[in-house]
Amino acid sequence: ELAREYAARGAPRRSVVFVAFTAEEQGLLGSEYYAQHPAVAANKTVAAVNMDGALIYGPTRDVIVVGYGKSELEDMLVLAAQGQNRVVRGEAFPERGSFYRSDHFNLAKVGIPVLYAQGGQDLVNGGVERGKALGEAFVAQRYHKPTDEYDPAWDLSGQTQDLQLFYEISGRERPSAKEVMPMSVVMPAYMISELTTAFRMGLFLYIPLLLVDVLVATLLMSMGMMMVPPTLIALPVKVALFLMADGWRLVVASLARSFG
Repeated sequence: ELAREYAARGAPRRSVVFVAFTAEEQGLLGSEYYAQHPAVAANKTVAAVNMDGALIYGPTRDVIVVGYGKSELEDMLVLAAQGQNRVVRGEAFPERGSFYRSDHFNLAKVGIPVLYAQGGQDLVNGGVERGKALGEAFVAQRYHKPTDEYDPAWDLSGQTQDLQLFYEISGRERPSAKEVMPMSVVMPAYMISELTTAFRMGLFLYIPLLLVDVLVATLLMSMGMMMVPPTLIALPVKVALFLMADGWRLVVASLARSFG
């Protein structure tokens, strides 16, 4: 259906390749072969969207990203989901490692940005409680079992909703300015950036001072002065080293660059 939509509305700016992989349960063998023999070279493939399974319980108010935080494609997903009045969430059980057990993983390993998204649990008809109950029943009674067969009673309107979402992503340009980014994207990105800067600053300060501690402790041990606390000697040396290296300027300059 998605391919028909592309054909009906005209060719997109970039080529779109639809691939159905086999032998997933035997170790992602089909996607592994494709990653080694791609129809389009990995360095010319800008994104891979994994449509692994279809929502069968109707439309949802949320979108689940498996492996949340591993791709900048999520930024475009958030914007597209807002057009459907939906929110993007991470998976409920990341400890199950679902990101590493689906076919897109072999594409990620060769450097292709990947997005694994699907309809969530907050059903329009029944909310989170009904969605969670139906999901648990499916895993317990049908997932990877002979009973996992097509049922004409399925409500595939949720699948249609997801296909429209994927279509919007494929035609969406990368946001050109921070002003058009939603706060749900800007705030986590800002926090991660600041934490990264803080970690780097702490690391650059900690290592030289740690070396001073090690050097002073070694010298005191070699001279038999085991009763002298190393910090008694190391602290003045650390302060002198910090001042000689113009430490305050380095700290302030690093903070200023983090806002640039």
